[in-house]
Amino acid sequence: MMAGILRDKVSVETTQKTPDGMGGFTSAPIVIGAAWCSVTMPSGKTEVIAQRLTNAITLEIKTRPSTIWQSGRTAIFNNARYLIEAVLQTSRVDEIRVLCSVERRK
Repeated sequence: MMAGILRDKVSVETTQKTPDGMGGFTSAPIVIGAAWCSVTMPSGKTEVIAQRLTNAITLEIKTRPSTIWQSGRTAIFNNARYLIEAVLQTSRVDEIRVLCSVERRK
C-alpha cells in the first residue's frame, strides 16, 4: 500500500470495564491506537434483511493490517464517532478495508 494515499488519521477506541469495588463495573472508553488511513464516504442505504434493520455503511477505511481494527470498536475521524461493522481482507497482503456506520448512543 502506497503511503501517499494514507493521509487521514483515524483513532480507535474500545470500552474498558474497571471493577468499582462493590461487585460491579464501571465502563470507560480508552483509545487503543491510531493509524494513517485513506477514508472515503460511500453512499449506503439501510435495508431490512431477515426482519432486521441493518446499518448503512457511511465510512470506508483503507489501511494497513493491525490488531486495533476489530468489529464492535469505535473509529474516530474528524471528531465524529463510527462503529466498526466489518474488517475485510483485500487481494493485497498489505491492505484491509474497514466498513463503519454512524455510532448510535444508547
